[in-house]
Amino acid sequence: MAVYPAGYSVYTVKLNADITVAVEAHNIPASPPYVVTLLHPAKYDPPKVTVTISGFAEVHTTPQAGQFDVDYMNMYRIIFNSANAGQPILVTYLTKGDLYVAGHINDLQDAVVRVEHTLGLNPQGGSATVSARIAALEGSALLLFADQEVPSGTIDGANPTFQSAQVPLSGSDHLFRNGVLQLRGTNYTIAGKVITYFAGYIPQVGDAHRISYRYV
Repeated sequence: MAVYPAGYSVYTVKLNADITVAVEAHNIPASPPYVVTLLHPAKYDPPKVTVTISGFAEVHTTPQAGQFDVDYMNMYRIIFNSANAGQPILVTYLTKGDLYVAGHINDLQDAVVRVEHTLGLNPQGGSATVSARIAALEGSALLLFADQEVPSGTIDGANPTFQSAQVPLSGSDHLFRNGVLQLRGTNYTIAGKVITYFAGYIPQVGDAHRISYRYV
């Protein structure tokens, strides 16, 4: 495996460009703490990017109604006021995804493949150069995130079928029953928007039922 010079442009120059603008859908918790954590914080140095939330203003103190404060140094936690408890929000921010400056061309190739898989793209591979693959990713990584969404469907202990609001990207669904992660293929299956529980795992009356996923 060849080791290229540190300044070799094919794998250092373009990695410093912004790859995507991430948009995540969240619900502000209905009970304290009123904190939302971003799913894909940007990898920046210094670790700060612009976070915008429609209808809210950013402050750098204890937030009041209609305000938020971002803890950029602690997993990008967004802090809200109790007056906005339970409110749905859309969070927009810049991110570099999983790309990083690699000291070895093979490390960079691995990183590009991970990003392509994250975006649900077929890795280009073959004769495509690494620089061409990175260029193809720029601007194409607009993903939306549903966080703790309540699937539609009747919870009565008998109904096994529920539905998400959007079609989750393959492998991105995380289904929770009473806070416990359900295992795809063991507890349930999902096809498009349709969630089907296997016998013995059907949500019962009073259960908390949530799903988080990525979609485009």
